[in-house]
Amino acid sequence: MDNNEVSDVFVSALADPDILSARLNVLDTGAKILGELGSHAFVQGLLVSDKKISAFSILSRLAADITVGFATLMRSGNEYSAAALLRQLVEFEYLFFVAYQDKSELGKWLGADGDTLRKQFTPQKMRKKSNGIFSDQEYWMHCDMGGHPNPKARAFLAGESNNMMMAAFLLPDGVHHFRRLWTSFKLLYPVLLEDNKSQLEKLSLVTDAIETWKTKEHPLILSFDGMQHTRAKS
Repeated sequence: MDNNEVSDVFVSALADPDILSARLNVLDTGAKILGELGSHAFVQGLLVSDKKISAFSILSRLAADITVGFATLMRSGNEYSAAALLRQLVEFEYLFFVAYQDKSELGKWLGADGDTLRKQFTPQKMRKKSNGIFSDQEYWMHCDMGGHPNPKARAFLAGESNNMMMAAFLLPDGVHHFRRLWTSFKLLYPVLLEDNKSQLEKLSLVTDAIETWKTKEHPLILSFDGMQHTRAKS
């Protein structure tokens, strides 16, 4: 399948109401549950004076806000602003993965001063901790399209030749990144808050939304795991 055929798949999927609804449902449901579980963790962190749980609560609620913002901007057709929030969501994805690998990182993050955050919790440092799971090129692409002002981001502007393709790619890319974030979140949550069975049941709501999306999404789009994959083929 050549680049034009790939583009056609993404653009056609964007116009499919069932696929669009499934994508947005992942983000809407995910943000809601992240926020609820994060708020519950906040209370638990205070009760047991656990910095790891408190940090987890902060990260969860911030990630929920970012996810809501991204979905809202995509609904309004403001793709460039949405791309900026997606880049930030990627950094939350990194943080949750690092915390899943070693939950003590949560306490370190919470207690870190500005200098320590810049030395130990930069995107580059966190990618290195992933042992190759996260790609430099993928993150750099997100920076190009939604970070510091970059001429490449003009692709999101109306009238640009590849505007439709970028808009069609951004939403499923966001769902992919949220899915990756959620994988670390759902594995980490029971480790930190294993006794909260009523809250643990909420995890399945997001997992179900993701599985429903997978059944409706185009198989080709499911195989694309981030901007890096698309750019590597162009």
